[in-house]
Amino acid sequence: MIEEALYGFFKGLGPVGGLIAIFLIFYIDAMILPLLPELFAVFIFTVHPTFEWGLIVILIAETGTILGNSTLYFAVKKIGMPRFLRRVMNKYVNFLFLKDERLILSNRIAPVVPFVGAFMAACNWSYKKSVLYIAAGGLAKYSVLLSLVGIFHLTVAEAAVARTITLIMVIIVITMSAVLAYLKIKKERKRLAETGQKRVEIEAGD
Repeated sequence: MIEEALYGFFKGLGPVGGLIAIFLIFYIDAMILPLLPELFAVFIFTVHPTFEWGLIVILIAETGTILGNSTLYFAVKKIGMPRFLRRVMNKYVNFLFLKDERLILSNRIAPVVPFVGAFMAACNWSYKKSVLYIAAGGLAKYSVLLSLVGIFHLTVAEAAVARTITLIMVIIVITMSAVLAYLKIKKERKRLAETGQKRVEIEAGD
């Protein structure tokens, strides 16, 4: 996997290499290729699970995510995209309950929109507002995640056990996100179907 290759390549540089790997993983994940950034952010954090190191990991992760989405956003704005693809993306967003930049926040919990930077451009969302939501959502998510990991490492004596618990927790978080995304899409489909049914009933009554 590409994230493992990146980490292995920079591993020899120690903690600095880990941060470079984290930046690239978050950058690539946000721009072109979905990876597992949560897993590697936690893994790098467990190398030195302190408050200060956690802040650095979050800062690097946030920087990678913002720059990745920004690169994709400006690339789409500059190069453009096929009209049919733009229509499909807008139609998909209109299918969801949230149809503007706020969707980025909910996407942190239930990721139903991939390649956010492209959607920012295709849907003409405010760049500044979108970046603010990206940063706020990432800060909240990774602050909670790394805080829980830090608590495990403080309360569990054996490092191997703490690492295993951490890995299980991250897998649970990723699985829950996937489940929530599925349930959200299912709920949106049901809401859209009910709205269409009501519209038909109203027209029939007229």
